[in-house]
Amino acid sequence: MINRTFLVLSLLAILMPGLTLAQSRPTVLYLIGEAEYGTHQTLPAFHEKHLKPAGVGAAFVHADKNDPNRFPGLEAALKGADVLFVSVRRRTPPTKQLEAIKAFIDAGKPVVGIRTASHAFSLRKGEPPKGHADWPTFDRDVFGGNYHLHHGNKGEGAPRTMIWTTGHAASNPITEGMPQGEFVTRSWLYKTSLLQHDCNVLLMGRVEGRKPYEPVAWTRVLKKGNRVFYTSLGHEDEFAQAWFSQLLRNGVLWALGESRAKQPAD
Repeated sequence: MINRTFLVLSLLAILMPGLTLAQSRPTVLYLIGEAEYGTHQTLPAFHEKHLKPAGVGAAFVHADKNDPNRFPGLEAALKGADVLFVSVRRRTPPTKQLEAIKAFIDAGKPVVGIRTASHAFSLRKGEPPKGHADWPTFDRDVFGGNYHLHHGNKGEGAPRTMIWTTGHAASNPITEGMPQGEFVTRSWLYKTSLLQHDCNVLLMGRVEGRKPYEPVAWTRVLKKGNRVFYTSLGHEDEFAQAWFSQLLRNGVLWALGESRAKQPAD
């Protein structure tokens, strides 16, 4: 006997050529516009290896090479996205594009951010170009963060960044696969304290010989139900580490509503 659900979907596909049987597959929209960490290369590779096998689709919108504040195709891509993944640094999009991002978030859609996403739409000084807009409180409004520069540990002989899973997050599905105890990572530590009260901190970090400690990864649920995951990690070297790929993968799946990863990261 033919499965009725399959039969209905098949008939709809015939009657509506634009409809495909894969429509239920969630889609991550990667918004990429930064020149420091090479995420235009690391994020597509990450998705192909770690999220595509879990049944998650992808769309990529990159900053225009000739106008780095503009993201061609963003408005249309947002309409088909289930989660917005931000890897942008200090860009001021055209006003309509920023309004489209705000509308996506206002609709209760989830957001994921790494590294420079905390200052994605914030200028150090000056005003946006005419017809463009900034969002200096994006970090606080969406991620619940408080980015104010970093501790600076670049260069030979610089103190190392140490991170660890917080005690209450040890059984959280997002931190599944993290190394035990404190360990070294490549990203220099961002200053992110103090977070908004509704943030759930998963990872903490410190720079050797310095205080205070800083939150490194956390989740948040906005008033409209949006699931939000952010980590200040995201150096190119970290993408080569299995624990980071697992953390990022689990964070995306959690944002989409999945309680845990479907397959282990390689």
